[in-house]
Amino acid sequence: LLMIRPCSVVAVEVKPGEDAVLECRAPSGASATVLEWTKADLPADEYFFFYRNGRSYEKYQHPSFRGRVVLQNPSGVQNGDVSVVLKNVSLEDMGTYRCRVLMSSTGSGAKEHSEVIQLRNVMHSGTTEEPEEDRGQAEKVATEEETDPNIPVWVGVFVACVAVGGVGLLLFRRNKTSRHQLADRAAEI
Repeated sequence: LLMIRPCSVVAVEVKPGEDAVLECRAPSGASATVLEWTKADLPADEYFFFYRNGRSYEKYQHPSFRGRVVLQNPSGVQNGDVSVVLKNVSLEDMGTYRCRVLMSSTGSGAKEHSEVIQLRNVMHSGTTEEPEEDRGQAEKVATEEETDPNIPVWVGVFVACVAVGGVGLLLFRRNKTSRHQLADRAAEI
């Protein structure tokens, strides 16, 4: 059973050089088994932070984040607290981050939880600066619901089934027509 919940966007404002806490909390009573923190402008196979089976894996992190991201409360993972701390924030760190948690809870099977964080630069005047590539994205993300990441796979399976069924029907009709033609020829002889 896979339960998917809608996600919302939270803004975190920080000055360059400071540490930023990116909060993400799975529903209570759930234990995180896999944690994937991603950033909108990173390649799909690189993470901001990756955690599985009780430990983090720096080898899956984008090089610019290695050694700068830690769990805020390592013992809190068992209770759904998968918040992280990004140390020594730079202007390049500003942008949209997504926390995706696969979790288990007693009796209800595997679940997925997702949250989106917008990391913004606090300028000296107290206003925030939002990266150009992320403008307008927060509103879009806030209204989207999580979807099954395997949708392209399911579409491919469906198309393949339709194609195989179509070829089978074509061969069946062709075979049926051939039988009728043979029967007609035999009757003529």
